[in-house]
Amino acid sequence: MGGYVVFAFYKQFATRVRGLVLADTRAQADTEEAKQVRTQQAQQILASGMAGVTDAMLPKLLTPETVSKRPEVVKRIRDMMLKTKPAGAAAALRGMAAREDQTALLPQISVPTLILVGREDPITPLPDSEKMHDTIAGSRLVVIENASHVSNIEQSAVFNAEVSSFLRGVS
Repeated sequence: MGGYVVFAFYKQFATRVRGLVLADTRAQADTEEAKQVRTQQAQQILASGMAGVTDAMLPKLLTPETVSKRPEVVKRIRDMMLKTKPAGAAAALRGMAAREDQTALLPQISVPTLILVGREDPITPLPDSEKMHDTIAGSRLVVIENASHVSNIEQSAVFNAEVSSFLRGVS
């Protein structure tokens, strides 16, 4: 959700921004199908709690290799999701479904921009990041290998090194 917040902030307060980090995100709004899925997930969470949606989402958030070989990472993500209050999760899902398409904003971005994406991210796939990179002048695209939607956790050393390097350049 961070990327969606970044776009909304930049749209309103561009003069306050010195650089952007867009990690495993996309500019376009949800399709009608995706909106329906989010609505159904919100209803399921409110009716049954976080467990069902959490277990359905984990394979999309993490690579198959992480799921099979790194149980501590799976546990960390699962525990974090299960601790989320259902009302908050449902509201977040409805908010993501209702968000505006920010594609038209991309060519207006005039600050240094780092785009990071896990190569295996099915939620915000590589082609979406490539489109942002092609549209944001001077942006830098980093594809993180062996990572899915939570590339910052699956490949934290690579992710943190890229973000640190970027931030040193815009400070």
